[in-house]
Amino acid sequence: MKCVGHHILYADNRFHAAFPSLVRLPSGELLLAFRRGRDPRALDGQLGVDLAGFSTHLDPRSHLALLDLDAHGKPLTKPRIAEICPEAADQDPNLHLLDNGEVLLASFSWNPMPAGDLTLPGFGARGPEGVGRLHAYWFSLWGCNTRRSSDGGKTFSAPTYLPEGAKTSVSGRGAHGGAARGRLAQHGEQVFWATYGAPGENGSGQNPQFYVSNDSGESFAWRATICVAADAGYALAEPALHRGKDGRLWCFLRSFRADDATLLSWSDDDGQSWSEPKVTEIIGHPVDPVPLADGRVLLVYGYRHPPFGVRARLWDAKDPTLGGEELVLRDDGRNADLGYPWGVQLDTGEVLVAYYFHNDQGQRFIAASTIALS
Repeated sequence: MKCVGHHILYADNRFHAAFPSLVRLPSGELLLAFRRGRDPRALDGQLGVDLAGFSTHLDPRSHLALLDLDAHGKPLTKPRIAEICPEAADQDPNLHLLDNGEVLLASFSWNPMPAGDLTLPGFGARGPEGVGRLHAYWFSLWGCNTRRSSDGGKTFSAPTYLPEGAKTSVSGRGAHGGAARGRLAQHGEQVFWATYGAPGENGSGQNPQFYVSNDSGESFAWRATICVAADAGYALAEPALHRGKDGRLWCFLRSFRADDATLLSWSDDDGQSWSEPKVTEIIGHPVDPVPLADGRVLLVYGYRHPPFGVRARLWDAKDPTLGGEELVLRDDGRNADLGYPWGVQLDTGEVLVAYYFHNDQGQRFIAASTIALS
């Protein structure tokens, strides 16, 4: 296994581009989705304000951008925007090709609220993302949603939000699944989706949740809390799913442990119950489990420690907490704000991995690396 090249999929100094997702269409061409928000540094100095290189993932006008790629991952079109939610700002896209050929676009959104001099309970003056009034907004989770496309991603339906799901202590609107970043899985008409950031069954914590659709993604219902943090010192987030040929559902979980280890939980009853999360050898987050045509699974993940970059390894479900030899795709990042890779196997057998990266000026863009498998 080796990396055979890199190229840029999308870059524009007016926008902060991040959190890509890929899907291979029945035609063999690819569809790329990513979160795009304004980059305030495009106005740096023009208004007499020094923004000091400020960059952020939260923007009240952030949206999901879509880009058509050829079968080798080269852009064919200019970006277009998925149907937006008029009340909230869209975040991470998660693409899934349904068995019927339609494309499901799963995401979540934030509701931006003007901050003024507000202090949010539990956050103080710095706000949920720890950046305070630099945003001039507080951002409240608006929940997870899905959009559908029957024309290869050219157009999508309006977003449909998840039901509230588990019993929650959140008043008013409710959590609606919280947030989501990670691959979906499917078995027949059942579509499986894992979310995070919403309270568990007893209304406490922010534990990963499991939702199921029995109608090919038309509607979803909450089924279970996947797991709780293995100890009170860290949280679990950004769950990604893989369904093995034996029917076992695997859930790869980002942890906030000091060592940044990925955790793994699994279910043998379609998500009704889950194992206790196990610590793996994989250091990095979040993991995308890329299914390969020969039955193997390639794990790709960001590495947010010096040297910063993106890595990959083949995974063996027979010994799930161990990893194969690690391949360094990139180690030339300037800082830890990069990664979130998502892979897709091409017709050639190679794997294209999209991720967000940055240049020497700090601009965030969508890049890709190609992996030749052994």
